[in-house]
Amino acid sequence: MNGSNGRAQYLLFPCRKCGALSVAISTQKTRRCPACNHANVVARVVVIKRFEEKEHALNALRLVKIPREERDGIPYIAGDSKEKRTTGEELKLLVWTAKRRYPQGITEKELCTMAQQEGLDVARVMKFVEKCKQDGTVLETGDQKIKFL
Repeated sequence: MNGSNGRAQYLLFPCRKCGALSVAISTQKTRRCPACNHANVVARVVVIKRFEEKEHALNALRLVKIPREERDGIPYIAGDSKEKRTTGEELKLLVWTAKRRYPQGITEKELCTMAQQEGLDVARVMKFVEKCKQDGTVLETGDQKIKFL
């Protein structure tokens, strides 16, 4: 159940009793359903998606709870982090995650490291950042950090 790098993964799955979605870490034995309190054996659940980062799993869980017509502009996970493609949605997700993790700003080097960890094309990420700077959606702070607005 662990990823290729030996780290635990976060699993998005439906409850075996009521179908409500939940997130569990792959090393857990059971996970209680937040809706019906059923004890789901993690080894027996049907995994919808696996995530390396807890925040990505929780963001995916939040997204599916939002009505489809209200989802415009909310980034979501598109593809597996092992794939080297970088979609617009993945770029939005990276920016959204950076804004949440680093509210005071992030250095470009830290952003590149974050992108590499997610399996994204770093050159495409930096082109996207440059475009955001031109559009005015990125603020360059005086301490060598960029802040996404």
